[in-house]
Amino acid sequence: MESYKKAAIWIIVIIVIILISAWVIYINFFFQVLNINPAPNSKINGGSGQVKFNFNKDLANIDLSKQMLATEGLSISAQINKGQLVLFVSNINQAKKYQIELSNIKSKDGQNIKYIKYEFQGAFTPYGQLSDSEKKKQINDTDVGNIDDPAINILPKYSDNFAIEYTLLSELDSKGKGLKLNIILLLDKFNFEDKATILAYKNEALKYLRDNGINPNDYQIVWTPKEAKNL
Repeated sequence: MESYKKAAIWIIVIIVIILISAWVIYINFFFQVLNINPAPNSKINGGSGQVKFNFNKDLANIDLSKQMLATEGLSISAQINKGQLVLFVSNINQAKKYQIELSNIKSKDGQNIKYIKYEFQGAFTPYGQLSDSEKKKQINDTDVGNIDDPAINILPKYSDNFAIEYTLLSELDSKGKGLKLNIILLLDKFNFEDKATILAYKNEALKYLRDNGINPNDYQIVWTPKEAKNL
């Protein structure tokens, strides 16, 4: 009888070890969100805040203009730090539910999360009514978002002749930047190969950047059409 009990205990121990091992393998192999801070459906006070998505793998580049949808009126910039995506959210000026949707988030090893939905409750309090500690936190949160890169404060930009978007890089590039610029010249079928028009639209896009304090030479730029790069 005693030996039977010992055998049963060992079987239970082995099963527990197998389950723990399977869980560890699952956590490390399959790309997933480990946690989000603050948790979904939490309240974000003071008009702005940070939302941190922690993943179990390092992130690949992210193009927020194509991979994120958010409640109208929210202003969002972002920063990637290996396996963490930090969203700097501002313009939370109503006491209502807000929503952020992310799609096709990829890890560096090529795995993909098709869809992430995050909701939070705005708990707006006028700045003058905040406590000193809440005011300091709001200023710090805003400053961190701005430190990320000055270009994000003026992008994306859409005009009649060009569009400028940006892609977040998973690590700093050779120019020391955490994002690259995507400039699309909005050519129609009549001037798609007209070099003079391409050059004019290109200069217009570059002028917009320079007029807003951004030196295009400091960034990687992906041009559409590709021919614009060498004009």
